[in-house]
Amino acid sequence: MTAVATPTTAIGGGPLWMIGCGNMGGAMLRRWIAAGIPREQITVITRGPATLPSGVRHLNALPPGAVPATLVLAMKPQQLADVAASLDGLVPGLLVSILAGVDCATLAHAIPAGAVVRAMPN
Repeated sequence: MTAVATPTTAIGGGPLWMIGCGNMGGAMLRRWIAAGIPREQITVITRGPATLPSGVRHLNALPPGAVPATLVLAMKPQQLADVAASLDGLVPGLLVSILAGVDCATLAHAIPAGAVVRAMPN
Protein backbone atom coordinates (compact mmCIF):
# COMPACT_ATOMS: atom_id res chain seq x y z
CA MET A 1 0.00 0.00 0.00
CA THR A 2 1.31 3.46 -0.88
CA ALA A 3 1.05 6.27 1.64
CA VAL A 4 0.00 9.66 0.31
CA ALA A 5 1.10 12.80 2.11
CA THR A 6 -1.63 15.33 2.77
CA PRO A 7 -0.43 18.93 2.44
CA THR A 8 -1.08 21.15 5.42
CA THR A 9 0.55 24.24 3.99
CA ALA A 10 0.67 25.86 0.60
CA ILE A 11 3.10 24.58 -2.00
CA GLY A 12 6.05 26.72 -0.90
CA GLY A 13 5.40 26.28 2.82
CA GLY A 14 3.41 29.46 3.37
CA PRO A 15 1.01 31.88 1.69
CA LEU A 16 0.13 31.13 -1.93
CA TRP A 17 -0.92 33.88 -4.31
CA MET A 18 -2.48 33.10 -7.67
CA ILE A 19 -2.55 35.93 -10.20
CA GLY A 20 -5.38 35.23 -12.60
CA CYS A 21 -7.77 32.34 -12.15
CA GLY A 22 -9.40 31.24 -15.39
CA ASN A 23 -10.37 27.70 -16.31
CA MET A 24 -6.96 26.10 -15.87
CA GLY A 25 -5.96 28.09 -12.80
CA GLY A 26 -9.36 27.45 -11.23
CA ALA A 27 -9.05 23.70 -11.82
CA MET A 28 -5.62 23.66 -10.19
CA LEU A 29 -6.90 25.71 -7.25
CA ARG A 30 -9.83 23.36 -6.64
CA ARG A 31 -7.52 20.32 -6.71
CA TRP A 32 -5.03 21.90 -4.28
CA ILE A 33 -7.87 22.59 -1.86
CA ALA A 34 -9.20 19.04 -2.29
CA ALA A 35 -5.67 17.77 -1.51
CA GLY A 36 -5.68 19.67 1.77
CA ILE A 37 -4.02 23.04 1.24
CA PRO A 38 -5.77 25.36 3.71
CA ARG A 39 -8.02 27.86 1.94
CA GLU A 40 -6.98 30.64 4.32
CA GLN A 41 -3.42 30.45 2.94
CA ILE A 42 -4.59 31.15 -0.62
CA THR A 43 -5.12 34.59 -2.16
CA VAL A 44 -6.38 34.95 -5.72
CA ILE A 45 -5.66 38.28 -7.41
CA THR A 46 -7.69 39.20 -10.48
CA ARG A 47 -8.64 42.44 -12.23
CA GLY A 48 -12.34 41.73 -11.85
CA PRO A 49 -14.80 39.45 -10.10
CA ALA A 50 -13.96 35.78 -9.70
CA THR A 51 -15.93 32.69 -8.73
CA LEU A 52 -13.77 30.97 -6.12
CA PRO A 53 -14.17 28.24 -3.53
CA SER A 54 -15.40 29.59 -0.20
CA GLY A 55 -12.68 30.64 2.20
CA VAL A 56 -10.23 31.70 -0.52
CA ARG A 57 -9.36 35.39 -0.28
CA HIS A 58 -9.96 37.41 -3.45
CA LEU A 59 -8.31 40.76 -4.17
CA ASN A 60 -8.24 43.08 -7.17
CA ALA A 61 -4.72 44.30 -6.37
CA LEU A 62 -1.61 42.96 -4.69
CA PRO A 63 -1.68 43.16 -0.90
CA PRO A 64 0.80 45.83 0.20
CA GLY A 65 3.83 44.77 2.22
CA ALA A 66 3.21 41.03 1.92
CA VAL A 67 5.33 38.38 0.20
CA PRO A 68 3.99 34.95 -0.76
CA ALA A 69 5.96 31.75 -0.34
CA THR A 70 4.50 30.68 -3.69
CA LEU A 71 3.37 32.89 -6.55
CA VAL A 72 1.32 31.18 -9.28
CA LEU A 73 0.94 32.98 -12.60
CA ALA A 74 -2.35 31.92 -14.19
CA MET A 75 -3.21 34.95 -16.30
CA LYS A 76 -2.79 35.54 -20.05
CA PRO A 77 0.88 35.37 -21.20
CA GLN A 78 0.71 38.84 -22.77
CA GLN A 79 0.07 40.28 -19.28
CA LEU A 80 3.47 39.16 -17.91
CA ALA A 81 5.25 42.53 -18.32
CA ASP A 82 2.45 44.44 -16.57
CA VAL A 83 2.20 41.90 -13.74
CA ALA A 84 5.99 41.84 -13.26
CA ALA A 85 6.06 45.64 -13.07
CA SER A 86 3.27 45.62 -10.47
CA LEU A 87 5.24 43.23 -8.25
CA ASP A 88 7.84 45.97 -7.74
CA GLY A 89 10.75 43.85 -6.55
CA LEU A 90 8.72 41.20 -4.71
CA VAL A 91 10.72 37.94 -4.57
CA PRO A 92 8.63 34.83 -3.85
CA GLY A 93 10.30 31.64 -2.73
CA LEU A 94 8.69 29.71 -5.59
CA LEU A 95 7.30 31.01 -8.88
CA VAL A 96 4.95 28.63 -10.71
CA SER A 97 3.78 29.58 -14.18
CA ILE A 98 1.15 28.10 -16.45
CA LEU A 99 1.69 30.83 -19.06
CA ALA A 100 1.71 29.25 -22.52
CA GLY A 101 4.82 30.00 -24.56
CA VAL A 102 6.79 31.73 -21.78
CA ASP A 103 10.03 29.91 -20.98
CA CYS A 104 11.76 29.68 -17.59
CA ALA A 105 14.50 32.15 -18.52
CA THR A 106 11.92 34.80 -19.42
CA LEU A 107 10.03 34.15 -16.19
CA ALA A 108 13.18 34.34 -14.05
CA HIS A 109 14.21 37.60 -15.70
CA ALA A 110 10.76 39.16 -15.24
CA ILE A 111 10.15 37.96 -11.66
CA PRO A 112 13.13 36.96 -9.53
CA ALA A 113 12.28 34.00 -7.28
CA GLY A 114 14.01 31.33 -5.24
CA ALA A 115 12.94 28.77 -7.85
CA VAL A 116 10.97 28.91 -11.09
CA VAL A 117 8.67 26.13 -12.30
CA ARG A 118 6.88 26.15 -15.62
CA ALA A 119 3.94 23.75 -15.74
CA MET A 120 1.40 22.97 -18.40
CA PRO A 121 -1.36 20.92 -16.78
CA ASN A 122 -3.93 19.19 -18.98
